[in-house]
Amino acid sequence: MKRKGYFCSKDCPDCCPFEVDNKLNFNYVDKLNITIPFVCKKLKRFYEREVLTGDYSFVLEAGIKVGKSFDDVCKEVASFLLENKNKNILYLRGSGSLGLFMGYYDLLFENFKNLYFVEGSLCDETGLSAHEDDFGCVVNPAHENLREVDIILLFGKNCKVVSPHLYAFLKQLKKNGKEIIYIDPIYTETAKIADKYIRINPGTDGILAASILDSLKYNGTLNTNRLFHYCGVSQIDFEYLLSLFCEKKVGIITGFGLQRYSNGKNIVNWINRLAVETSNERYLYFGRPSKINFEKPKADKKKKVKIYEIPNYLKKSFFDVFVIVAANPIITYPESGVWQQEFLNKKVVVVDTNFTETTKYADYFIKVGGMFAQPDAMGSYFFNIDNIRKEMIVDLPNDLDVVKNLAEHCKFSIDFKNIDEILLKEKIVKRVYKQRNIPIISPYVEKGKFRLLTLSNYFYLNSQLSEDYKKEKFVFINPKDADALKILDGETVTLKNECGYIHVKVKIDSKVCSGVIMTYKNRKLDNFIVNTLTKSIPTDSDNGVAIYDTFVEVCKNL
Repeated sequence: MKRKGYFCSKDCPDCCPFEVDNKLNFNYVDKLNITIPFVCKKLKRFYEREVLTGDYSFVLEAGIKVGKSFDDVCKEVASFLLENKNKNILYLRGSGSLGLFMGYYDLLFENFKNLYFVEGSLCDETGLSAHEDDFGCVVNPAHENLREVDIILLFGKNCKVVSPHLYAFLKQLKKNGKEIIYIDPIYTETAKIADKYIRINPGTDGILAASILDSLKYNGTLNTNRLFHYCGVSQIDFEYLLSLFCEKKVGIITGFGLQRYSNGKNIVNWINRLAVETSNERYLYFGRPSKINFEKPKADKKKKVKIYEIPNYLKKSFFDVFVIVAANPIITYPESGVWQQEFLNKKVVVVDTNFTETTKYADYFIKVGGMFAQPDAMGSYFFNIDNIRKEMIVDLPNDLDVVKNLAEHCKFSIDFKNIDEILLKEKIVKRVYKQRNIPIISPYVEKGKFRLLTLSNYFYLNSQLSEDYKKEKFVFINPKDADALKILDGETVTLKNECGYIHVKVKIDSKVCSGVIMTYKNRKLDNFIVNTLTKSIPTDSDNGVAIYDTFVEVCKNL
C-alpha cells in the first residue's frame, strides 16, 4: 500500500513530493507534469542517515557520552539553559530542514534575553536583497513561461547538482527545441547539457550583463569595453550573446553561487536589469523563499550578530554557550578552525538528526527524526508549488517535540499551530522594476594567489560530511597553472592563507579556469576541513558571506 503526502524539506531547492510504501520504497509524485518522475539518490541516504544509524541522545558526563532518553536530555538541557540564561548564548539554526515549523525554535529562544540570533545566511540572502531592491519582492515566474523562450541562459546555475528536477525540466525543454547556454568559471556537470558553454572569470557575471546591455541600449556610454575583457569571455562569444538578445526571447536563470562574492548583490542587480531592459523579465528566475506563501512564526530577536561577524566574536571568546539546531558549522561555516577552538572550551547544545562533526563537540545532544518524523509545510525555490506534510513515516521525536518539551520545562508559553491550521496566502505578489543608477563593481582579487571555489556535489548531503567519496579528496587546478608551479597530477601541495593550511592532492583538469582552484564542499582533505581556509567576508548586501572571495597560496611540497 502506497502512502502519499510527503515532501523533502532539505536544502535542495525542489521541495520534491514523494510517496512511500510499506517496504519504504520512495517514489516521486510529479505534481508539475514536467518530466518522468524520479527520486534523487539522496532521499534514501537521508532516510538511512537520520533513521537507521542508531544515533542517540546523550549528555557528556566526565568526558564520556552517556546515552539518555529524549525526555531526560530535554529536561537537562532546559535546566542548563535556565542556569546560564544571563550568559552570552549564540543560537544558530541552520537549513537542516527548511520546513515552516522549524521557526518555533526561534519563538522558544526569544525568551532568553541574552541570546544572540544570527542575522543573514550562507545561502540566498544576498540575491534576495538584490531582488527586493530591484522589484520590491522576491518571486519566480511560472516555470511554464520557459516554454515560450528560444534560449535559456544559465548564469552559474549548476542545476544538475543543486536542483535535479529543474535539470530534468531543462532536458525536456531541450528536446522540444530550446537552446541552452551555460556561463560559469567551472565546466560543471550542468555544462554537459548546454548547447554552448561560455567560460567567465569568477565574479564578473554582472560586468558581462552590463556590457551586453551597454552594447544593445546605450551605444557604449557606460564605457564597458575595457571591463568586458575583464570577464575573460571571448569576442566571438560576446557577439553571440548580443545576437541572442537582439533576435530571441531569452530565459535567464541565476545561480546562488553568483551572490557569494563581495559584489554578489551587484551581480544579481545587473542580471535583473539585463532581463528587464531586453523585455525578458517574464523569463527571469532566481529563487523564491521557501516559506513565502506561509505565515511564519515571528520571533522577537532582541540581540543579533551578523553572520560574517561571527568569527570575530569567536576570536574574542565572547560567547559562553552555543545552541546549534540543524546546523553543522564545523563543516559548513567559514573559518572552521576558530569554531573548533571555541567549541573545545565552551558548553555546546546540539539538536540534529545524526552525529555530525559539530556533534563531536556537544555537551548535550538531542536526537530527532527529521523530516521523516514531523508534519510540516514548505515551498519550492524554483517551481511555484507548496507542499504540506501531515503524516509521519517513522515514530521518532521531532523538532516540534523538542520545542514543546523545552518550553514546558522552562515554563515558557508558545502558541503552536496544528498542521491543519496552516493556510496559504491568497495575495498574488507581482514584480515591479525600480529604475535607478547601478554602479559596476568588479570582484575582489588578491594578486599572485588562487581563488578557492568550493562547489556543491550531487551527493552533497545537506550540510553533512560526505565521507564516502574519497575519490574527491583533492583540488582541481588548471593545466597552465599546474605547469607554471611545476606540479604533477596526484602530487600533494599545501594550500595556505592567514586562516590556516591544508595538505591536499592535486587533480589537473581543464574544467577549472586559470587562477582558480576548486574542490567540493563538505570534504575532509587529508583530515583537514575545507572551510578552515574560507574567509568570513561580507557581501555587498551586508547579510551574506563572500565565501568565494577566499584566496590561497598553492605551495609545492618538497
